[in-house]
Amino acid sequence: RRVHGEVNEKRQTMRVLVLVAVLLFVTVASSVVEEDVTGVNVQLDPDVSRTIAEVIAAKGYPVEAHEISTEDGYILTAFRIPHGRAGKNNAPAPPVLLQHGLLDSSVTWVFNTEEQSLGFILADKGYDVWLLNNRGNKYSLGHKTLTSNKRAFWQFTYDEMAQYDVKANIDYIRAHTGFEKVSYIGHSQGTVQMFAALSLDPKLEDKLVSFVGLGPLISLHQERNWLLRALAGVHFDELVRWFGIESFLIPNSLSSKILPGFCALLSGLCELVVDSFCGWNNGNFNRARMPFMAAQEPGGTSVQNMVHWGQALRTGVFQRFDYGSSENIARYGQKDAPLYAVENLKTLRLPIYLFSGTADLLADEKDVEALMPLLAETTVHESIEGYAHLDFCWAVSANEKVYSKILPFLETSLNNDSTTVRVKQTASALPAVKSYLRTTAI
Repeated sequence: RRVHGEVNEKRQTMRVLVLVAVLLFVTVASSVVEEDVTGVNVQLDPDVSRTIAEVIAAKGYPVEAHEISTEDGYILTAFRIPHGRAGKNNAPAPPVLLQHGLLDSSVTWVFNTEEQSLGFILADKGYDVWLLNNRGNKYSLGHKTLTSNKRAFWQFTYDEMAQYDVKANIDYIRAHTGFEKVSYIGHSQGTVQMFAALSLDPKLEDKLVSFVGLGPLISLHQERNWLLRALAGVHFDELVRWFGIESFLIPNSLSSKILPGFCALLSGLCELVVDSFCGWNNGNFNRARMPFMAAQEPGGTSVQNMVHWGQALRTGVFQRFDYGSSENIARYGQKDAPLYAVENLKTLRLPIYLFSGTADLLADEKDVEALMPLLAETTVHESIEGYAHLDFCWAVSANEKVYSKILPFLETSLNNDSTTVRVKQTASALPAVKSYLRTTAI
């Protein structure tokens, strides 16, 4: 038994080392100069070669692209589906914001068919749908003074997303639609951003109708995810930074041309890679969409953000980015990175509905259990049997198991909130908008 255990330990160590080498290669490859590479000659889903705007338009929905500026100069791109396939509503459509998770993008909300994707379902149900993109992902590489090839551009984590991006998105959409409040649905890091934003500024709840969290978390203990524990143990996040790489897994033409063909031939292997990090999806994915996934994902982020996630995994606490004692003093006025004021979450009156999955290896059940006592007693939590982390966005059964419960919650929250009214605006007050019903490079 002892020998057998030693062999298993050696095998697991070897798997970790091999995976670290592969991840380093992919990270470096995604940062090199783009080349003209011919993809594998296989029949691919037409959506593989489409932009997100084209994917939305091809299914009969109107789509707009909006540029939203943050207080610290970043320019975020949001894709808007103002109404469903049946046309405009007689009454103003209430806005709902969908915020993706770590290394993801707005495409996650339109991953499957019209009847299976939350973005499409909400539009057809009469909502004004806004698909958001965090700073530093492939759709939000703009800045007022910096270019994305400058190191300074990539000096951010989910701290800045919570402090600046959440507020900028909410205020812009309130101004554009005329609604005083918006509904917010976040997945993974999208929930972290909102919890952090509400910790920093509890009054933010006055601009929200409700908050739905899919795969929610604020701390990472990850007792079941040996892969992430191993990567954090070898400080893979800081190792990437040591190579001088500032961006993490930003896709380019090299990856976008090779990976879809690879995943068309070996969809099971591509699914296995995703499952290793997020949890076994138990056949919930549509494997035919794996090439589309490979063409669109990952969305990318900064290496500094990945370091912050590494810190969270190693410490298990919800705190600001740790720059080291000397810089912490300069930035925060104390040696240690400050904890988020989670006590502010307990007093929120905001309707919150959280969904977790029993097979989720990122928002682990123990992490969700640790989160619940920090929230108001009115918070609703539901665990979905057999659901892994990405199932909340990509599973073909999510419309029945999750979205069918979100819809009445959104409607009830709207009906119970007497302050959710539309404010009359003049045309000159509306921000500029680009229509993407035609072919676009975005």
